[in-house]
Amino acid sequence: MSRDSRGPCVLEAVDYGWFDGILRGKLDTDGHEIRAGVDALNALGVARADLEIEGGTFSILMDETTVSGNRLGSDQANGFVAGVQRLIDVSGQPNTVESTLRCTMVAGDTVQETLFGVSDGRLHPVSQSRAIEDRDRKRAPRVPAGPGFGDLGRGKALALIAAFVVLFGLLAWKNGYIDRLLTASAETISLETGSFGAMLELGVSGNWGNYAVVVSRGTAYPQDARAVDRLLSRAVSSADRAAVNAVGDGGTVWVQLQDAQGKVLASAKVSLRSLLSDPERKAEASLPGRIGARKIVLSLDSGAGKK
Repeated sequence: MSRDSRGPCVLEAVDYGWFDGILRGKLDTDGHEIRAGVDALNALGVARADLEIEGGTFSILMDETTVSGNRLGSDQANGFVAGVQRLIDVSGQPNTVESTLRCTMVAGDTVQETLFGVSDGRLHPVSQSRAIEDRDRKRAPRVPAGPGFGDLGRGKALALIAAFVVLFGLLAWKNGYIDRLLTASAETISLETGSFGAMLELGVSGNWGNYAVVVSRGTAYPQDARAVDRLLSRAVSSADRAAVNAVGDGGTVWVQLQDAQGKVLASAKVSLRSLLSDPERKAEASLPGRIGARKIVLSLDSGAGKK
């Protein structure tokens, strides 16, 4: 797959495309507004979205049926982006919303994929292009797709596709999603527990350009107050003592994303309280992906300003 880090890629004409993925999050309303939002999204005719509400959680699943290029115009693109953002807004808890929504468009021998990521309650689409593959050709409509972008003439088709991609590209550059698309894979990230030593263990996996970090009990996790006291008596530095106290009290610590030189690229708080009562429980945090990321370090502070 090729990615153009200099700016958005423009397709000459769209033959067909499809959507897939899920938008999910917590819901603190009666669901009336989000149902209305899904109806409005479906009225665009771009793709079919199915809503499921269970307890305090909603999930919106996109139908993966292939659609013709004439359903992927700039008006539909703008309407789709606005419609999905409205769904996020009316959920009542936009900061909990996660997305794997994606649009794939085929134009000749080029495929353009757009990921609709969500960060801090805002929708952030970003596009990338690659060469067509057999799996893409198999998605072509079995019957003539009818009038598409190509029937509008080359100039109009280029203008519509450019508007679609530029909309996504500007948002991507502004919100750092290009950086996330090119982020280092989770498998290459080293994990360090620092002053916490074997009291805690770290785990990491990739999650659509982010790092999902898991903190769990380690082999030296203190099982009771006496074990905490023993660890405190062996502590060499004040940082060691603070680490033992944080674990023993179920306090708050930080996970830092660092580059090869130890510069902190991002950090997130982690509460250890859930580890106190159940040895199987885990504490979780999310770190944004970064191209230069090399390690995740467990720390007593955020590392803000560390260079």
